[in-house]
Amino acid sequence: MAEVLARDSAAVLAAVREVARDRIAPAAAEVDRDARFPEDGLQALSDAGALGLLIPPEHGGAGAGLSTLAEACETIAGACASTGMVDLETRSARALVRRAARLGDAGDESALVVVMEAKVGATDTGPRVTQQALEVCGGQGYTPGLPIERHLRDARAGAVMAPTNAVPRTWIGKALAGLPVP
Repeated sequence: MAEVLARDSAAVLAAVREVARDRIAPAAAEVDRDARFPEDGLQALSDAGALGLLIPPEHGGAGAGLSTLAEACETIAGACASTGMVDLETRSARALVRRAARLGDAGDESALVVVMEAKVGATDTGPRVTQQALEVCGGQGYTPGLPIERHLRDARAGAVMAPTNAVPRTWIGKALAGLPVP
């Protein structure tokens, strides 16, 4: 069963990479500039089977795990909502997200805290590294020729998406102190 899921997940991830490369990335600047919802990209992801990754097959989904979802999100984010450009920091954040996904897939009791750490870590890293990229590019970073200003804005959004980073930080502290986490 795990082999079938791995093969199916690999097929979905290959389709997600193709959609990200061929449909989402080429339209990202236009979608951002026109402040419109990326319906075409969303439909392409739906057609690729990416919107039902965690839904069980008996309900029409892929039945994939959190690791597959994390990789799909990373692929899509790289095409449209970049999480950063500084290799070491982005690799560290990526490793933490993937570790959290593996622990969640395995049902590990420590997964909740690691998932919260991954959310905070990745959403803190994104704005920091895109700010560094902006500083490297100077004023040119704000021009339509470079997507950095859009990446910076998109990276900042993660920290304020529910739950805002203040909430998991509180939960992490409670968990480390041995207190109950909601």
